[in-house]
Amino acid sequence: MLGWILLGLATAAVGVIVISGMVTKKRIQEKMREKGMREALITEINNCTNTVKLEALDSEDTMEIRGDELDYELSEYDTITA
Repeated sequence: MLGWILLGLATAAVGVIVISGMVTKKRIQEKMREKGMREALITEINNCTNTVKLEALDSEDTMEIRGDELDYELSEYDTITA
């Protein structure tokens, strides 16, 4: 039970965004603008869960975007500007 609570808190702290469709650079830029992020680094790509983890370059903010599939052009350590 405690594990589920901690998982929920960790998910809320990271800011998981679930979208329908493919996670592309353009969709990431849209979500970054909504959250007020200007530049971010892709720190992790998980092809099993179709998740991209981003870290803002100008702050400590992180964001995770999960979709139905990932664009093959995305790669770790790419910088995305909104």
